[in-house]
Amino acid sequence: MLDAIVEEVGEEHVVQVVTDNAPAYKAAGNLLMRKRKKLYWTPCVAHCIDLMLEKLFELPQMKNAYLKANRVANCIYSHGYVLDMMRSFTKRGLIRPGDTRFATANLTLQSLLQNKQALEEMFTYNKWKNCEWLSKSDGKDVKKIILRDQTFWPGLVYSLKEMKPLVGVLRLVDAENVPAMEFIYGAMDMAKEALAAKYDGDVSKYREIWNIIDEKWDFQMHRDLHAAGYFLNLQFQYEDDFSDHTEIRHGLYNVMEKLLPREDLADAHLELDKYCNKEGCFGRLEAEITRKLKTPDLEELDFPSLGIDTATQNDEPEPSDLPAQQRMRERDSVVGVGSAGSGRGQHSKRG
Repeated sequence: MLDAIVEEVGEEHVVQVVTDNAPAYKAAGNLLMRKRKKLYWTPCVAHCIDLMLEKLFELPQMKNAYLKANRVANCIYSHGYVLDMMRSFTKRGLIRPGDTRFATANLTLQSLLQNKQALEEMFTYNKWKNCEWLSKSDGKDVKKIILRDQTFWPGLVYSLKEMKPLVGVLRLVDAENVPAMEFIYGAMDMAKEALAAKYDGDVSKYREIWNIIDEKWDFQMHRDLHAAGYFLNLQFQYEDDFSDHTEIRHGLYNVMEKLLPREDLADAHLELDKYCNKEGCFGRLEAEITRKLKTPDLEELDFPSLGIDTATQNDEPEPSDLPAQQRMRERDSVVGVGSAGSGRGQHSKRG
C-alpha cells in the first residue's frame, strides 16, 4: 500500500513517509526504503512520545496517582447527578481531551489539581450528607481520595512535573502551523536536560526516566533526518551550546548522500562550510535577527520551568447542561481504561 501511494505521488516528490509504530508498518517501511533509495520511512513521533508517557505512568508513584485520578473521574462521570454537582463547583468539566491517550491523561490530571479546592468544597457541602451515592462504595472511595488520601494530591504534582518536558515535545510535534522535523532532535535533548536540571544533575534521581526516554529514542525515533534537521536549524546552529557531535554529523552526511545527486555533493559540502561559518548571506544582520521569527520559539515550550502551568485552566469552554450522549463521550475519554501500561544513549547529545 505504501509503495502504491509513493508510485502515485511520484518518488521524486517524496522525502519522508510517516506511519504508526506497529510492527507491520515498521516492516513495510523498511521494505519501502530498500526499494525506494531516495526516501525515508520514520515512525510517528507523537506516538513514540505517547509510549514514553505510558512507561512513565508505570513508575509506582505516578501509577498510584494515575489510577486514583482515573477512579475519581470515572465515578463522577458515571453519575449524572454527581457530574452536575461537580460542574456547579468547578464551573467546568474535569476531562480535558488531548491528541493522544496520555496527553489526555496529563490534561486530566492537571485539571484535577487545578480544581482541588472546588472538589474538596464539593465533598464537604452540607447537601451531600443525604446523597445516596456517597453511602455507596464508589462514593466513599472517591470522597476518601479527595479529602483524606495523603498521597493523592502530591502524586498529581509529582506526575505532572515529570511529564511536563515530554508533553512540551508532544505539543511541538502536534502543532499544525510549522513542520516539526527540524526541532525533534533538539527538543528531545532539551526535555532530557530539563529533567536533569530538576534534580540538580543527580543521575540516580532521573536515570530511570532517562532510560524510558532513551529506549524509545534509540529504537524508534533516532533517525538521520532528525539529526540533519537539528544541524540545519538556525535556532540551534548558531547558539553557544550547539552540539557538533559525531552522530549528528554522520546523520547529516547520510541524508546528503541519500538525497543529493553524486555530482552535487562536493558543492553541497562547500556550501555547508559557509553555513557553519556564517559566511555570505548566512552572516547578514537580517539573517541573525529573523532566525527565530520564522520558526517556532522553543522557549515557549517552557522546558526549563517545571512548575505546574495553571494558565491553561481557562482554555476549556464553560460547561453547559450536556445531553446524556455527550456526557458518555466525555466519560469515554477519561484518563484511561484499567491500569497504566497496556534519545539516544545514556547521555544527551552534549555528552
